[in-house]
Amino acid sequence: MPDIAESFTKVALIQWREDQKIITFDNEIQAQFKLSLVNNLENRRKLVEQAVLTVSQSGENIYFLSDSLTENILLTEDVFWMLGKLQNIDSQQERIWAALILWKFNPQDVKQIDAILTATQTNNILREEFAYYVSIIDLDSMQAEKSRSDYQERQERITRRQKPILDPPPKERVLLFLEQLESGKLLAWWQLNREMTLKLNSRRYEQEFESDLTKLPGWQEADVTTRERIINGAKKYIEEYSQIAYDWIGTNTYDRPALAGCRALQLLLQETPEFIDTLSSKIWQRWASVIVAFPHSSTTQREDYYTELVKRAYINAPSETLNTLLSIINKENEEHGYIFILNKFEKCWDEHLKTVLIEKAKDAAIKPKCIGQLLEELLKRESIGAREFAKSLVSIPLPLEEAHQKAVVAGRVLVECAEPSSWAIVWSAIQQDIDFGREVFEAVAYRYSHGLYLKLTEKQLADLYIWLVCQYPHAGDPDYSNDVLAHVAGVRESVAGFRDNVVIQLRETGTFQACIEIERIADQFPKLTWLKRTLLNAQNVMRRKTWQPPQPEQILQIVSNQPKNQSTYINQTGVFITMPDSNNPIINFNNPVNAANINSTINGDQIQHNYAPEKNLIEAFDEIHQIVNRITQNYPAPTEVEKQIIVAQAVEQVKQNPTLRKRLEVGGKAFIFEGLQKASDQWWVSPFVKAIEAAVKGE
Repeated sequence: MPDIAESFTKVALIQWREDQKIITFDNEIQAQFKLSLVNNLENRRKLVEQAVLTVSQSGENIYFLSDSLTENILLTEDVFWMLGKLQNIDSQQERIWAALILWKFNPQDVKQIDAILTATQTNNILREEFAYYVSIIDLDSMQAEKSRSDYQERQERITRRQKPILDPPPKERVLLFLEQLESGKLLAWWQLNREMTLKLNSRRYEQEFESDLTKLPGWQEADVTTRERIINGAKKYIEEYSQIAYDWIGTNTYDRPALAGCRALQLLLQETPEFIDTLSSKIWQRWASVIVAFPHSSTTQREDYYTELVKRAYINAPSETLNTLLSIINKENEEHGYIFILNKFEKCWDEHLKTVLIEKAKDAAIKPKCIGQLLEELLKRESIGAREFAKSLVSIPLPLEEAHQKAVVAGRVLVECAEPSSWAIVWSAIQQDIDFGREVFEAVAYRYSHGLYLKLTEKQLADLYIWLVCQYPHAGDPDYSNDVLAHVAGVRESVAGFRDNVVIQLRETGTFQACIEIERIADQFPKLTWLKRTLLNAQNVMRRKTWQPPQPEQILQIVSNQPKNQSTYINQTGVFITMPDSNNPIINFNNPVNAANINSTINGDQIQHNYAPEKNLIEAFDEIHQIVNRITQNYPAPTEVEKQIIVAQAVEQVKQNPTLRKRLEVGGKAFIFEGLQKASDQWWVSPFVKAIEAAVKGE
């Protein structure tokens, strides 16, 4: 982003001019930033280009760019890229690029030397910069004087950057303020806190917003005795200091003595939690507001000890804690349109806090995005009141202006925290106002383009998918599959990802109803032929999730009850198949729910004797029987849902077999129906006969 790149570069130049690295606050973040620059070629070079442009316009000496502070900004492999910059630019920029090339070129790299020597043939400024290597310099010349001046300036900068040793050293400073604290000077505690941030080579106090004293150099370098004295000093400060300032809360200033109290409490919670348990309500009331208002850095915002401290403050001083919370919410809402403080209360979510935040969400001054944050946190914690309030914002006809934005935010949150009952409200509004629906789902997709689990019924998921396909057809999806460069996902691409994840969730539900709904979707969009494959995958998921292995007692029962003239085996799916001496197998359904073993035997010779002699009818019956057996092998102990699947799949296979269907239509169906019904009165016979009769009639 050009504007950000320009502004960031100006800040970087200020830091470099002051002999400072760009990131100075935290060593860990400093290292992360350095690594991110090395790994991001485009951003790193943008920073260099913008720096060269800015410095060339100021006309200042550019040698602070060719310094150890910027060594991770330019790398030796950038030489060829910089040589390419020596074209179509003004002379001041050209001199800066030439100086940077001189600073970064590798004298052992033959390719770089060749490229530079070639460029010096046509570029006078580059040739002047490399005069030491390519020409003789008169010691009394202007060029020699300039080289001496540049060298002297570099040395002075190095000298200025050499960090002096603190006098007295940090350890002695810590002991000095401990002595003052122990002698009764309570304000020495906050000064002690500052001294603990120092290292031997520190030039300034840092980490003033670190709540954990054990992370500071002063604690890590202290011996056991000194640490014990620090702990005792914390106890003294908490119990005795009462002149606490609160007027800084809700402003952009901070009171150091007050913040030192929060650090003392967190140290005691970590090191001597039994002491924390002895503190009176009066002491908690004194410090609760300070604890809540402590300004954490992003790296410690959710630190466990700190959030535990907030919880203790809330339990022991609820009024002070909540009043401070609401005050800071007002400030963040007004200044940022975003609430940051909620992270601190992750261990405090009881019904009282929920009630307070619901009322805050109803405040007319709270901006839409902040309402969304409050509702989102409340609905994650199953607040009924928050859900009812969110539903009230989504009213038909939809309001205008800011109220409309609140409705969109409420709709987004109700989708993200969906449950079947409240879904009806949102779904009705979406169907009545398509533009509103698009706003809601584009907002959801922006945050969850890679998937969001929606707590909806199978029908609700299917209806949503159908709506999304109608509004955002697959044919309109952007295609970046052949692009070489990476890109940031736009709204349309994000919505496509969200849409596709709806049908994936439906597929993975693993229920019979999900299969029915996917089949409905496929019927509505016949051109999306891949939905047939999705249906098959959904059926496989359902089988995996509903399959129940046979119990040992079932196996023993079947084996012990088996007639001598039959053999039993278990196929690879766990279905028991009993084979009599004839070639007609018996289907065994072992249903643990009904505690029934169903043994249905149909012998072709019996049917032939009693009904019809035609060979084709016997073959038709045998073929149907084999179809049922094959399907049943996948369901060792069929549930009610699986029984429906067995029947449906058997009928489908009969419908897809032209020869078998013809035999039934010609006159064999009466024989088949009667034979099946006489052969068994078990659960599957009646629905199978009804379904297959409907199938051959063309229903």
